[in-house]
Amino acid sequence: MPWCSLINQTSRDGNTVRGTWLQDHFGSSESAHAAARATERANGGHIAVAVVDQLGGCGPVYGEVEAKLIKEPT
Repeated sequence: MPWCSLINQTSRDGNTVRGTWLQDHFGSSESAHAAARATERANGGHIAVAVVDQLGGCGPVYGEVEAKLIKEPT
């Protein structure tokens, strides 16, 4: 089970997303995307949450980040 990060997506260009780090997630791609959708619902659909490869690794990542999107499993 790999680590990945959830970010509050502010823009997207193909498979590259920009945004603010929200949290890291340990688990399958499916569980990461489920956590992302739950976070969007908890925020009333006002934010888009993207799943990306893990950022940082030992604590919060401050400022805007740019990362490659992990596509949602079909």
